[in-house]
Parts: sequence; structure tokens; C-alpha cells
Amino acid sequence: MIEPDKLFHLAKYINTIDPEYRILRVAILAAICVLISIGIFQWLHQPTLLGWAAFAALAFSQIDTLEIPRKRILYSGSITLIFTALAWIGIYLSSYPLWFLLTIPVVVFVCGYTIAFGNRYFNAGAWAAFLYVAFGSSLGNHFFAWHVALTFLGAGILCIITSLLFFPEKPIKRLNNSCIRILESCYLNAPHTEALLTLQNTLFQTYLNTHTDELTRTAYYQFHKGLHQVYLLQKQMQSIQAQAMQHICFEETKLATVPTHTQQLIRALINILQYKPAHFQETNIFVKQYREAIKVIQIQTCQQQNPDLSAILDYSDYLYHTIQLWDLLAFLASQAKIIRQKDSV
Repeated sequence: MIEPDKLFHLAKYINTIDPEYRILRVAILAAICVLISIGIFQWLHQPTLLGWAAFAALAFSQIDTLEIPRKRILYSGSITLIFTALAWIGIYLSSYPLWFLLTIPVVVFVCGYTIAFGNRYFNAGAWAAFLYVAFGSSLGNHFFAWHVALTFLGAGILCIITSLLFFPEKPIKRLNNSCIRILESCYLNAPHTEALLTLQNTLFQTYLNTHTDELTRTAYYQFHKGLHQVYLLQKQMQSIQAQAMQHICFEETKLATVPTHTQQLIRALINILQYKPAHFQETNIFVKQYREAIKVIQIQTCQQQNPDLSAILDYSDYLYHTIQLWDLLAFLASQAKIIRQKDSV
């Protein structure tokens, strides 16, 4: 029996490498497409084509890009036609072993070269090379070649329709969810925040210019830039806090509540992006309280026989970075309200 702790770490690891759950979505899509394909050919009483139909559905669902409909239809439609042609050629040439063997290096070279165009193209190329060898090993006649080719064509169309129905892509929602994931990562001080920022940068390059107006695009860019700064400030504040704790007990000062207030501000930002009621608190009152705490620390330190002025400098530096972080979160709140207003229109 798997221990709950191991399941938790596994879920955390999966969330780190695949924050958008694309692997899970592709797996669900593959299961649905294979199930529908098998059901259709069972209903048509075509047992000889049943395996090819399931194989085709699996291949097409694995190469689905899960992007916007126009790009998805163009990409998946092209791959469907290529696989259909390879099915007919491979099974047709299976009756001529010498010609089939001569074409294998050419097909493998072309499919392998697709890695130069990116991983998603190489994924399709790897499937194409594998299927071509499988086609040629089936030893079918010309009539069977047409049947398998039409099976792949139908399975490809079926997968495109199923993908668009079950997983319609919404670029603005992906951009918004990306911002929320990064804020939640900052809220928890998670170690994979930098990877999420890199993913968000890719999403922005893909969707932002074509799916948003100028005002929303500017707000998203400012938000993305601000998230980078929040991440860097949080890392810097952790090192400053660790250094300050070597001199004075952090928990005995009012500064111990700084992380809690920071988390409250981040949570308010998340609520704004999630269209929930949110009240972004003013930080002036808290800054005043923490300045008073710094003064108390200064007085206590100076009253010692051998005062350690480095502690005062560390705490002052910590408060300075805290004010910077809160001002930055307040700026992000203004940009989040713009995003929320434009998305709700």
C-alpha cells in the first residue's frame, strides 16, 4: 500500500513539472478517443480494423497540442493526412519487401529531422516512423491498405472533434491561471516559482499579442514583470531574515508578523484574479508599526555594553525590502483590477 506522504510528494512533483495538467488532459483525451474508436468499429463489426482504430486514436491524441482551435485543427489535420498517406504507402509496399526496406531509411530520416522544428513536431515524427514500420509489417493487400488508411483518416477526424469538445482552449483563462499559480507559489514560498515564471513567459509570447487589447496586454506585461520582482524580493528577504536572526530573536519583535501580512496581500491579489470579493489593505499603518519596532531594537542594542550595530542594519534592510515588496504588491493589485475588469466585459 502506498503511504499518504509518498502520494503527497508525487502529487507535488507532478504539479511542479506539469502545472497546467497537460499530461493528465492528454491521458484523458487518449482514453476517450480509444474508447469511442473501439466502440464504433465494434458496432460496425470490423474486428480486423479494431486494433488499427485504437492505435490511430492513441497516436492522434498523443500528438494533440491542446492549443487554440485554429492552430489545433491545422496541425492535427496535417498530421492526420500524413499518417493516412503513410498507412496506405506502408501497407501497399508490404507486398514489395525490397521497395519497403529501401523507403524505411528515408522515412526515418525525415521523421527524425523534425526535432529541428521543436519537440511537438518530433513527437509526431516519432509516431510516424514507428507506424510506418508497423504498416509495412502487416503484409496486407491493396484493398486492406485502403481500409487502414480510411481508418486512420476517420480516427484523426474523430480525435480532432473530441479534443475540441472536451478540451476547448481558452487563452485568456490560461494567462489568468498562470498568474494565480505564481502568486500561490509565492504565497507558499514554493521552490518551483522560477519554472512557473518561465512557463508564463512562453504563454505570453504565444497568446498575448493576438488575444488581448492594448490595455489588457500592458496590464499583463506589467503583472508578469512585477511577479519576477516579487519572486526575487522574497528570496532576498529570506536571506536577510536568516542573517538578522543571528543577532536578535526574530520572533520576539513585531517584525515576526511581516510574512503573515505579506501572505494576506498575496491572497487578496489571488482573490482579485479569481473574481472573488477582495480587500487590499493599506500598508501605511503596518509600516509605521514596524518602524517603531526598529527603533525599539535600536535603543535596546545601543544600551548594551558592546552593541552589535550589524543587527540594526539587518533589520533596517529587512524593513526596507518589505516596504518595496508591499508597494510592488499594491501596484500588482491595480494591474489585476484592470485585467479583471477587461476579462469580465
